[in-house]
Amino acid sequence: HNVGCEVRMARKDQVKHKNAKMEQHLMLTNAKLLDTQKRLDQADETNRKTLNLLSSFETKLNSFSSDLHATKRKISATATKDELSDTNKKVTSINSVLSLTNSEVFKSKSKLVAFEQDMTTNNQQLSTQTNKLLKEQEERISTLEVMLTKQASYIQWGLLLHNMSISGDKACPVIVKVSEVASKNAQKIKWHSYPFYSDDKGYKMCLRVIVNGTGKGEGTHMSVFLYLMKGPYDANLKWPLSGTFVVTVLNQIKDHEHYNSNPVKFTEKTPSAISNKVDTKQPDEMARDGLGRNEFILHAELYKATPTCQYIKDDCIFIKVENVS
Repeated sequence: HNVGCEVRMARKDQVKHKNAKMEQHLMLTNAKLLDTQKRLDQADETNRKTLNLLSSFETKLNSFSSDLHATKRKISATATKDELSDTNKKVTSINSVLSLTNSEVFKSKSKLVAFEQDMTTNNQQLSTQTNKLLKEQEERISTLEVMLTKQASYIQWGLLLHNMSISGDKACPVIVKVSEVASKNAQKIKWHSYPFYSDDKGYKMCLRVIVNGTGKGEGTHMSVFLYLMKGPYDANLKWPLSGTFVVTVLNQIKDHEHYNSNPVKFTEKTPSAISNKVDTKQPDEMARDGLGRNEFILHAELYKATPTCQYIKDDCIFIKVENVS
Protein backbone atom coordinates (compact mmCIF):
# COMPACT_ATOMS: atom_id res chain seq x y z
CA HIS A 1 0.00 0.00 0.00
CA ASN A 2 2.98 2.34 0.52
CA VAL A 3 3.47 2.50 -3.23
CA GLY A 4 -0.22 2.95 -4.07
CA CYS A 5 -1.18 -0.71 -4.66
CA GLU A 6 -4.81 -1.17 -3.57
CA VAL A 7 -4.83 -4.97 -3.55
CA ARG A 8 -5.53 -6.44 -0.11
CA MET A 9 -4.35 -9.93 0.83
CA ALA A 10 -3.18 -12.17 3.65
CA ARG A 11 0.40 -11.69 4.86
CA LYS A 12 1.37 -15.16 3.57
CA ASP A 13 0.45 -14.10 0.01
CA GLN A 14 2.42 -10.83 0.02
CA VAL A 15 5.75 -12.29 -1.25
CA LYS A 16 4.01 -14.03 -4.16
CA HIS A 17 2.08 -10.83 -4.94
CA LYS A 18 5.28 -8.71 -4.86
CA ASN A 19 7.05 -11.06 -7.27
CA ALA A 20 4.06 -11.17 -9.64
CA LYS A 21 3.41 -7.41 -9.55
CA MET A 22 7.01 -6.14 -9.30
CA GLU A 23 6.81 -4.08 -12.50
CA GLN A 24 3.42 -2.57 -11.51
CA HIS A 25 4.75 -1.64 -8.06
CA LEU A 26 7.79 0.06 -9.60
CA MET A 27 5.52 2.06 -11.91
CA LEU A 28 3.38 3.13 -8.94
CA THR A 29 6.49 4.05 -6.96
CA ASN A 30 7.88 6.04 -9.88
CA ALA A 31 4.55 7.89 -10.25
CA LYS A 32 4.59 8.68 -6.55
CA LEU A 33 8.18 9.94 -6.76
CA LEU A 34 7.30 12.15 -9.73
CA ASP A 35 4.28 13.54 -7.83
CA THR A 36 6.44 14.11 -4.74
CA GLN A 37 9.11 15.85 -6.85
CA LYS A 38 6.41 18.07 -8.39
CA ARG A 39 5.11 18.95 -4.93
CA LEU A 40 8.66 19.69 -3.77
CA ASP A 41 9.24 21.93 -6.77
CA GLN A 42 5.97 23.76 -6.08
CA ALA A 43 6.84 24.00 -2.39
CA ASP A 44 10.29 25.35 -3.27
CA GLU A 45 8.71 28.02 -5.50
CA THR A 46 6.14 28.90 -2.82
CA ASN A 47 8.89 29.04 -0.16
CA ARG A 48 11.00 31.26 -2.40
CA LYS A 49 8.12 33.68 -2.98
CA THR A 50 7.11 33.61 0.68
CA LEU A 51 10.67 34.22 1.85
CA ASN A 52 10.99 37.10 -0.63
CA LEU A 53 7.76 38.62 0.68
CA LEU A 54 8.86 38.11 4.27
CA SER A 55 12.24 39.65 3.53
CA SER A 56 10.59 42.60 1.79
CA PHE A 57 8.13 42.96 4.65
CA GLU A 58 10.95 42.85 7.23
CA THR A 59 12.85 45.52 5.28
CA LYS A 60 9.78 47.72 5.19
CA LEU A 61 9.13 47.11 8.90
CA ASN A 62 12.71 48.00 9.77
CA SER A 63 12.46 51.13 7.62
CA PHE A 64 9.14 52.01 9.19
CA SER A 65 10.62 51.48 12.66
CA SER A 66 13.57 53.73 11.79
CA ASP A 67 11.20 56.39 10.49
CA LEU A 68 9.20 56.16 13.71
CA HIS A 69 12.30 56.66 15.84
CA ALA A 70 13.38 59.59 13.69
CA THR A 71 9.93 61.13 13.90
CA LYS A 72 9.93 60.57 17.62
CA ARG A 73 13.21 62.44 17.96
CA LYS A 74 11.89 65.33 15.86
CA ILE A 75 8.70 65.49 17.85
CA SER A 76 10.63 65.41 21.10
CA ALA A 77 12.39 68.58 20.02
CA THR A 78 9.27 70.60 19.06
CA ALA A 79 6.07 69.06 20.42
CA THR A 80 4.23 69.82 23.64
CA LYS A 81 4.14 67.47 26.56
CA ASP A 82 0.60 66.26 25.76
CA GLU A 83 1.51 65.74 22.10
CA LEU A 84 4.60 63.82 23.14
CA SER A 85 2.55 61.61 25.44
CA ASP A 86 0.03 60.89 22.68
CA THR A 87 2.77 60.19 20.17
CA ASN A 88 4.54 57.84 22.64
CA LYS A 89 1.32 55.88 23.03
CA LYS A 90 0.99 55.57 19.25
CA VAL A 91 4.62 54.52 18.94
CA THR A 92 4.15 51.94 21.73
CA SER A 93 1.07 50.59 19.95
CA ILE A 94 2.91 50.41 16.64
CA ASN A 95 5.86 48.68 18.33
CA SER A 96 3.45 46.10 19.74
CA VAL A 97 2.08 45.48 16.26
CA LEU A 98 5.62 45.24 14.93
CA SER A 99 6.56 42.75 17.65
CA LEU A 100 3.46 40.64 16.90
CA THR A 101 4.19 40.78 13.18
CA ASN A 102 7.79 39.72 13.75
CA SER A 103 6.52 36.83 15.85
CA GLU A 104 4.16 35.73 13.05
CA VAL A 105 7.00 36.01 10.54
CA PHE A 106 9.15 33.77 12.75
CA LYS A 107 6.31 31.23 13.05
CA SER A 108 5.83 31.25 9.27
CA LYS A 109 9.54 30.63 8.76
CA SER A 110 9.43 27.75 11.28
CA LYS A 111 6.44 26.18 9.49
CA LEU A 112 8.22 26.46 6.15
CA VAL A 113 11.34 24.80 7.57
CA ALA A 114 9.21 22.01 9.11
CA PHE A 115 7.40 21.54 5.80
CA GLU A 116 10.70 21.26 3.94
CA GLN A 117 11.95 18.71 6.50
CA ASP A 118 8.75 16.63 6.13
CA MET A 119 9.03 16.68 2.35
CA THR A 120 12.69 15.67 2.56
CA THR A 121 11.83 12.80 4.94
CA ASN A 122 9.03 11.60 2.65
CA ASN A 123 11.35 11.77 -0.33
CA GLN A 124 14.01 9.77 1.53
CA GLN A 125 11.45 7.12 2.54
CA LEU A 126 10.20 6.82 -1.04
CA SER A 127 13.76 6.65 -2.31
CA THR A 128 14.59 3.89 0.20
CA GLN A 129 11.47 1.93 -0.76
CA THR A 130 12.23 2.35 -4.46
CA ASN A 131 15.79 1.12 -3.99
CA LYS A 132 14.44 -1.88 -2.08
CA LEU A 133 11.96 -2.69 -4.85
CA LEU A 134 14.67 -2.27 -7.48
CA LYS A 135 16.97 -4.60 -5.54
CA GLU A 136 14.19 -7.18 -5.21
CA GLN A 137 13.49 -6.91 -8.93
CA GLU A 138 17.20 -7.29 -9.79
CA GLU A 139 17.39 -10.39 -7.59
CA ARG A 140 14.22 -11.75 -9.20
CA ILE A 141 15.58 -11.05 -12.70
CA SER A 142 18.89 -12.69 -11.78
CA THR A 143 17.03 -15.78 -10.53
CA LEU A 144 14.90 -15.88 -13.68
CA GLU A 145 18.00 -15.55 -15.86
CA VAL A 146 19.57 -18.54 -14.10
CA MET A 147 16.34 -20.53 -14.49
CA LEU A 148 16.05 -19.56 -18.17
CA THR A 149 19.67 -20.53 -18.78
CA LYS A 150 19.08 -23.93 -17.18
CA GLN A 151 15.82 -24.35 -19.08
CA ALA A 152 17.51 -23.45 -22.36
CA SER A 153 20.22 -26.00 -21.57
CA TYR A 154 17.58 -28.65 -20.81
CA ILE A 155 15.69 -27.87 -24.04
CA GLN A 156 18.90 -27.96 -26.06
CA TRP A 157 19.85 -31.35 -24.56
CA GLY A 158 16.34 -32.72 -25.23
CA LEU A 159 16.46 -31.57 -28.86
CA LEU A 160 19.92 -33.09 -29.22
CA LEU A 161 18.62 -36.45 -28.01
CA HIS A 162 15.76 -36.40 -30.51
CA ASN A 163 18.08 -35.39 -33.35
CA MET A 164 20.68 -38.04 -32.48
CA SER A 165 18.25 -40.95 -32.06
CA ILE A 166 18.67 -43.38 -34.96
CA SER A 167 16.11 -43.97 -37.68
CA GLY A 168 18.25 -46.22 -39.86
CA ASP A 169 21.55 -48.11 -40.10
CA LYS A 170 24.28 -46.28 -38.14
CA ALA A 171 27.45 -47.28 -36.35
CA CYS A 172 28.01 -47.08 -32.58
CA PRO A 173 27.75 -45.00 -30.57
CA VAL A 174 24.02 -44.74 -31.25
CA ILE A 175 21.02 -43.39 -29.36
CA VAL A 176 17.82 -45.42 -29.51
CA LYS A 177 14.44 -43.79 -28.85
CA VAL A 178 11.77 -45.91 -27.15
CA SER A 179 8.38 -44.18 -27.56
CA GLU A 180 4.93 -44.98 -26.10
CA VAL A 181 6.53 -46.33 -22.94
CA ALA A 182 3.29 -46.54 -20.95
CA SER A 183 1.61 -48.63 -23.65
CA LYS A 184 4.62 -50.94 -24.05
CA ASN A 185 4.72 -51.44 -20.28
CA ALA A 186 1.00 -52.17 -19.98
CA GLN A 187 0.95 -54.57 -22.95
CA LYS A 188 4.26 -56.23 -22.02
CA ILE A 189 5.60 -55.61 -25.52
CA LYS A 190 9.00 -56.96 -26.53
CA TRP A 191 10.20 -54.02 -28.61
CA HIS A 192 13.11 -54.01 -31.08
CA SER A 193 15.01 -50.92 -32.19
CA TYR A 194 16.16 -49.98 -35.66
CA PRO A 195 19.29 -51.95 -36.69
CA PHE A 196 22.72 -50.44 -36.06
CA TYR A 197 26.34 -51.55 -36.35
CA SER A 198 29.00 -52.27 -33.77
CA ASP A 199 31.32 -49.98 -35.78
CA ASP A 200 31.89 -48.96 -39.38
CA LYS A 201 31.25 -52.07 -41.56
CA GLY A 202 30.91 -54.07 -38.37
CA TYR A 203 28.43 -56.44 -36.78
CA LYS A 204 24.77 -55.65 -37.40
CA MET A 205 22.62 -55.70 -34.28
CA CYS A 206 19.57 -54.20 -32.58
CA LEU A 207 18.31 -53.52 -29.07
CA ARG A 208 15.42 -55.39 -27.48
CA VAL A 209 13.66 -53.46 -24.73
CA ILE A 210 10.95 -54.91 -22.49
CA VAL A 211 9.70 -52.05 -20.30
CA ASN A 212 7.63 -54.32 -18.04
CA GLY A 213 10.60 -56.67 -17.67
CA THR A 214 10.99 -60.37 -18.30
CA GLY A 215 12.19 -63.38 -16.28
CA LYS A 216 13.38 -62.30 -12.81
CA GLY A 217 12.80 -58.65 -13.72
CA GLU A 218 9.16 -58.98 -14.78
CA GLY A 219 6.98 -56.36 -13.12
CA THR A 220 9.88 -54.78 -11.23
CA HIS A 221 12.57 -53.90 -13.80
CA MET A 222 13.04 -52.90 -17.41
CA SER A 223 14.90 -55.59 -19.36
CA VAL A 224 17.41 -54.71 -22.11
CA PHE A 225 19.25 -57.04 -24.53
CA LEU A 226 21.56 -56.76 -27.54
CA TYR A 227 20.69 -59.03 -30.49
CA LEU A 228 22.90 -59.87 -33.46
CA MET A 229 21.34 -59.66 -36.93
CA LYS A 230 22.32 -60.87 -40.39
CA GLY A 231 24.48 -58.10 -41.86
CA PRO A 232 26.07 -57.17 -45.18
CA TYR A 233 29.62 -57.42 -43.79
CA ASP A 234 29.30 -60.78 -42.03
CA ALA A 235 31.56 -62.60 -44.52
CA ASN A 236 34.46 -60.31 -43.63
CA LEU A 237 33.99 -60.44 -39.86
CA LYS A 238 35.46 -62.75 -37.23
CA TRP A 239 33.02 -65.16 -35.57
CA PRO A 240 31.82 -65.61 -32.92
CA LEU A 241 31.49 -61.96 -31.92
CA SER A 242 33.85 -60.83 -29.14
CA GLY A 243 33.36 -57.35 -27.76
CA THR A 244 32.11 -55.14 -24.94
CA PHE A 245 29.17 -52.74 -25.14
CA VAL A 246 27.92 -50.16 -22.64
CA VAL A 247 24.15 -49.61 -22.60
CA THR A 248 23.02 -46.40 -20.90
CA VAL A 249 19.57 -44.98 -20.10
CA LEU A 250 19.94 -41.23 -20.67
CA ASN A 251 18.78 -38.50 -18.36
CA GLN A 252 16.55 -36.24 -20.49
CA ILE A 253 16.91 -33.16 -18.31
CA LYS A 254 20.65 -32.62 -18.72
CA ASP A 255 23.79 -34.41 -19.87
CA HIS A 256 24.49 -35.82 -16.42
CA GLU A 257 23.25 -38.54 -14.01
CA HIS A 258 22.76 -41.11 -16.78
CA TYR A 259 22.13 -44.72 -15.77
CA ASN A 260 24.12 -47.70 -16.95
CA SER A 261 24.31 -51.25 -15.68
CA ASN A 262 27.21 -53.67 -16.06
CA PRO A 263 28.71 -53.74 -19.58
CA VAL A 264 27.35 -56.30 -22.04
CA LYS A 265 30.31 -58.57 -22.86
CA PHE A 266 30.45 -61.05 -25.76
CA THR A 267 33.20 -63.58 -24.87
CA GLU A 268 34.24 -67.12 -25.75
CA LYS A 269 31.85 -68.27 -23.01
CA THR A 270 28.84 -66.58 -24.62
CA PRO A 271 26.41 -69.18 -26.06
CA SER A 272 26.76 -69.62 -29.80
CA ALA A 273 23.05 -68.91 -30.30
CA ILE A 274 23.84 -65.37 -29.14
CA SER A 275 27.31 -64.62 -30.57
CA ASN A 276 27.51 -66.63 -33.81
CA LYS A 277 26.68 -65.46 -37.32
CA VAL A 278 22.92 -65.38 -37.83
CA ASP A 279 21.47 -68.20 -39.93
CA THR A 280 19.49 -66.81 -42.87
CA LYS A 281 16.63 -69.11 -41.87
CA GLN A 282 16.07 -67.19 -38.63
CA PRO A 283 12.88 -65.04 -38.51
CA ASP A 284 13.59 -61.33 -39.05
CA GLU A 285 17.21 -62.37 -39.70
CA MET A 286 17.87 -62.06 -35.95
CA ALA A 287 19.72 -64.30 -33.50
CA ARG A 288 17.62 -66.70 -31.44
CA ASP A 289 18.77 -65.11 -28.18
CA GLY A 290 20.23 -61.82 -27.04
CA LEU A 291 22.76 -60.76 -24.43
CA GLY A 292 21.81 -58.33 -21.67
CA ARG A 293 20.01 -58.20 -18.33
CA ASN A 294 16.51 -59.10 -17.17
CA GLU A 295 16.99 -56.68 -14.28
CA PHE A 296 18.62 -53.84 -16.19
CA ILE A 297 17.04 -50.94 -14.25
CA LEU A 298 14.58 -50.98 -11.37
CA HIS A 299 11.21 -49.39 -12.18
CA ALA A 300 11.48 -47.14 -9.12
CA GLU A 301 14.71 -45.71 -10.58
CA LEU A 302 13.40 -45.61 -14.15
CA TYR A 303 10.20 -43.72 -13.29
CA LYS A 304 11.68 -41.26 -10.80
CA ALA A 305 11.49 -37.59 -11.72
CA THR A 306 13.48 -34.82 -10.04
CA PRO A 307 14.27 -31.24 -11.15
CA THR A 308 17.64 -32.48 -12.49
CA CYS A 309 16.97 -36.09 -13.54
CA GLN A 310 14.21 -37.74 -15.59
CA TYR A 311 14.64 -40.94 -17.60
CA ILE A 312 11.09 -41.03 -18.99
CA LYS A 313 9.83 -37.79 -20.51
CA ASP A 314 6.92 -37.24 -22.89
CA ASP A 315 6.37 -41.03 -22.72
CA CYS A 316 9.82 -41.67 -24.26
CA ILE A 317 13.09 -43.27 -23.18
CA PHE A 318 16.48 -42.70 -24.83
CA ILE A 319 19.09 -45.50 -24.62
CA LYS A 320 22.68 -45.09 -25.75
CA VAL A 321 24.74 -48.03 -27.02
CA GLU A 322 28.55 -47.74 -27.18
CA ASN A 323 31.13 -50.21 -28.40
CA VAL A 324 34.03 -50.02 -25.92
CA SER A 325 35.95 -53.09 -27.16
